[in-house]
Amino acid sequence: MSNSAIPKRGAKPMDVLADFLSVAGMVAHLEESLSGGKTWVHQVASIPRSSPTVAVAAQRLSFYAVVSGQIRFTSAAAEHSLNSGDTIFAIEGQEHRLESRSEDTRVTTGQIEFTSGSIGLSVLNLASTIIVRSNDESLSSELVRRLGTEIEEQRGGWKSVSLGIVNALFIAALRSGGNCSKSNSESNGWLRAMADDEIGAALKLMHERPEHRWTVAELANELSVSRSAFAARFKTITGRPPLEYLTWWRLQRAAARLRTGDVTLTEVTRNSGYQSEAAFGKAFRREFGISPGQLRRQAKAKSHTSSQLQLELKKRDPFTVPEQEAGLNLIKTAEWMQEPFISLLNQHGLFGSLYNILRILRGKGIPQAQDELLNQLLLPEDDIQSLVDQLVSAQLVSVSHPNRMLSITEAGTQLLSKLDSPILALHRRQLSHFSEGELAEFNRLLVKARNPAG
Repeated sequence: MSNSAIPKRGAKPMDVLADFLSVAGMVAHLEESLSGGKTWVHQVASIPRSSPTVAVAAQRLSFYAVVSGQIRFTSAAAEHSLNSGDTIFAIEGQEHRLESRSEDTRVTTGQIEFTSGSIGLSVLNLASTIIVRSNDESLSSELVRRLGTEIEEQRGGWKSVSLGIVNALFIAALRSGGNCSKSNSESNGWLRAMADDEIGAALKLMHERPEHRWTVAELANELSVSRSAFAARFKTITGRPPLEYLTWWRLQRAAARLRTGDVTLTEVTRNSGYQSEAAFGKAFRREFGISPGQLRRQAKAKSHTSSQLQLELKKRDPFTVPEQEAGLNLIKTAEWMQEPFISLLNQHGLFGSLYNILRILRGKGIPQAQDELLNQLLLPEDDIQSLVDQLVSAQLVSVSHPNRMLSITEAGTQLLSKLDSPILALHRRQLSHFSEGELAEFNRLLVKARNPAG
């Protein structure tokens, strides 16, 4: 085959917006579908300024994609009517309300999050709400319809496809309502700069080769424009002089790579266009207030802060305080342990307190007064008389007259004998992965949890 027959591979075009969103750590999340057989209201409370989650919310947007029907979106800053195929993105932290306007209304919800912690919404400078109308963006209606179908059918890979659709809807929102348009010449900012023919071309050069030692004269020469006019226009639209922007972008890009932990300091220094690690470190500290090494350590620690309970609950933000996580962990663990236990008792017509009474009577071996039983129950009961009556009616407990002493019957003893092995096996299945020392410590901590002052 001659060389002329071999197709030439063109250079990969630089997508400045995709580059920015990657460094900003844009991640899409799905939450739930809002629907119902009648009209409904979905209320989201504001986040208090004193809340530890307020900083996290400042890097997120909620989105609502109207799969079918109509909704009314209301916040302190805006009020919008949305129809099938429309999507609204709202910066989190402010109270807002969704109200369905028809019985067939179905809305998919979720978030767009910027995980970098340094850039994202602050650079995009978005309005409090951005709407993608199905009649403005022809692809939007099809994307929303497809999103609804993927979530409803849940075929293999549906979640990955759905998240990709959410990302595409957000890009559509930036294009249609985020100043990312040549027609919007009145607004300045990063999105406006990207859409500008001259400044957008300069951004492509800097994003394509951030390590290159660009000069204003070289950039202007590449664009065939006046050096002074280019520099002035760049600063007017982006808010930064060209080389200041280049330094800022190099550092943001370096920080993103350091957060992943897959690059050495020497590598990131070289790729950022710095001649020495000392010079890079000085510029880095000036931008972020910490050294590159500190940022890497913080990111490593943060990557391990998602506890198992946080993952199980699909909770994006850390728990407010450790006591909150421990309390919820106890509740979830108790429910997990109780469910098979209760199911086993139910198979024999019992529940926890009835089983507890039978165990006490068998263990004592002699008749017991009702008041004595009450003091020995594992969990307190307000109406022990009703429990005793149920056991007597089932002929599992007998009552001696006139002193009303309670005794377990032969039938009660036989029932407990049937349950002894299955319940012991259940406890072993649930806790056999603990060592004896761990079980002793586990028991000590559980007792301590019930006795805070002890």
